[in-house]
Amino acid sequence: MRRTNVTRQNGFTLVELMVVVAILSILSAVAIVNINARQSYDHMQKETMNFMSLVNEARNAAINSRTRVMFQFSPTSMEWCVTNCVVTGQPRSITHRLWKVRIMQYAREAVINGIAPTTLMAMPNDYRHFYIEPDGTLIGFPTDTAPVGVTLYFQHETDTSQKYRVAVLPLLGKAKIINKW
Repeated sequence: MRRTNVTRQNGFTLVELMVVVAILSILSAVAIVNINARQSYDHMQKETMNFMSLVNEARNAAINSRTRVMFQFSPTSMEWCVTNCVVTGQPRSITHRLWKVRIMQYAREAVINGIAPTTLMAMPNDYRHFYIEPDGTLIGFPTDTAPVGVTLYFQHETDTSQKYRVAVLPLLGKAKIINKW
């Protein structure tokens, strides 16, 4: 009996393989762009949440110790100290270093939606501070007669479209995140 030559086609042709590789490379390029955008958003979320946590921690320390707590911040770090950060031996937080996010400017008032700050200050390289009173309210300086809030303006180092404003309300001492400036 004679065998007929039947050609079997198993696998892909070279053209089909090249098309699949091209499609996968385009999809992976799109995925990388989306991952980088998501990372800058995550950095902003993380650092603003760290600021809010430190403010809450400082407020709790002020209420529990019944003393004034100083919260100091620079463009790249922040910490709180009982009474004063210059005095050694006082209870204090761990200095938190901001990663890929900077504090660009601040206002000595709680700037919420629809209200423009009276004075917006550029952030110098040294520390700026505010105080949390033993009752949990927030004052700017010890000479202030009434509670004033503070607002910090955070911006991502590489993705400058990522901007958050965090206002700390004066009477409550609670922080509130507002997207964008």
